Amino acid sequence: METFSYIEPLNINTNLVCKFCKKPLSDPIILVCGHLICCTCIPNELWIESGYTATCPECGKDYKKEDTTINIPICITEDLNGLKVKCNRCLEGVVINRVDFYEHIELYCKTPCELGCGAILTKNEIKSHLDVCSNFIVECPALDIYCKWKGPRKDLEEHIQKCNTEGVRPAIEALRESVQNLKEENQLLVKNLEKSNDILLCMVKFFFNPNDFNPLEGKDYNLIENINVKENETEKILEL
Repeated sequence: METFSYIEPLNINTNLVCKFCKKPLSDPIILVCGHLICCTCIPNELWIESGYTATCPECGKDYKKEDTTINIPICITEDLNGLKVKCNRCLEGVVINRVDFYEHIELYCKTPCELGCGAILTKNEIKSHLDVCSNFIVECPALDIYCKWKGPRKDLEEHIQKCNTEGVRPAIEALRESVQNLKEENQLLVKNLEKSNDILLCMVKFFFNPNDFNPLEGKDYNLIENINVKENETEKILEL
């Protein structure tokens, strides 16, 4: 894509102009006849179809893929690199050598913010600018408590002052804390229930199979420990 225009295009040496598109050569290729055309002006079929033949737009001579070369004379390359172009993107309309244009675009070219805030930015500044751009679309800080508002950053402060959702945040936070406490209590109850089930299973096992019950090994030992803990807890309760 071209984002520049040539200075004095009518005075450009005709040897630097593509014989097909009639524009200054870009990534030139030399044909077997010696004429130069842009790489993008070569028919696509030449690269993908074996034996395909194209015709030079200057002299009409046929050529194949193997008849082309990118070994451009250094004098042609230097002349192309030295062509003066004007940047069509930046407000300053900088004039530079064509060879330096893409470096200019990446590092130095300044363009207005696309969101219309009025800032003038280089490509490297655009990303960080979005963190402060007044027209960038942001969400309400109360999104976590279901406020659906979205709008330009410049309108956020006014919205926060009127936001009903933000006003009930303390109550919602208190409810969340209560729910979390209930979850923790429920988890504790589940663990105690599991221990009680283990104790019950231990008692049943001892009652029906006293000879197979070994309180000193494996799970049977843990069950006995649980029984002792429960007995101690019961005694403490009775003492009260």
